[in-house]
Amino acid sequence: MVKIRLECSCGLVKGFTHSVSEKIGNRVSCYCSDCQSFANQLRSKDPILNEYGGTDIFQIPLSFVNITEGKENIGCIRLRSKGLFRWYTKCCDTPIGNTMTPSIPFIGIIHNFMKHEVSREHDIGEILYHGLTKSSSKPFPKEIPQNYSTFRIILRGLSKVLIWKYKGLGKPNVFFNSDGDAKSTPLILSEKK
Repeated sequence: MVKIRLECSCGLVKGFTHSVSEKIGNRVSCYCSDCQSFANQLRSKDPILNEYGGTDIFQIPLSFVNITEGKENIGCIRLRSKGLFRWYTKCCDTPIGNTMTPSIPFIGIIHNFMKHEVSREHDIGEILYHGLTKSSSKPFPKEIPQNYSTFRIILRGLSKVLIWKYKGLGKPNVFFNSDGDAKSTPLILSEKK
């Protein structure tokens, strides 16, 4: 198990994860149009999407993320009023991760925010699942292996979230206040004019 250093591209927002491993979380690549829209909304200097429009995400308990510097630089976007909370750094548009509600102890940390000492594969394992590839920006190659079926990754994800909820791993967290409100008021893009 390793602690992963977290840092935005300009270095103003810093932190770390609790000790994690590929058994604790799920490493997936999401190709949905919402993840692509979020990436395109940001002006990050580092590429967020892979060549097929996928985002490399590591899903862990919400309380496993500790921000030690620059909390005031954390912003939030929601594509719709009931959509995911998509966190990023306001200083340099580095994507941090995606959460649901504070009652669901889950965050999908986006690869740009993780700084690995050796490599992503070493720290958090191989990508288990390439999701929603029908929305990829170009035809998704059949030769890229799927380690998990859709059913199996959903089952794995749900079981982890239920265990994390039972263990109380949603608190404390740096994204939501104790009353459940986001610490950074989300910009809702569907209402933006």
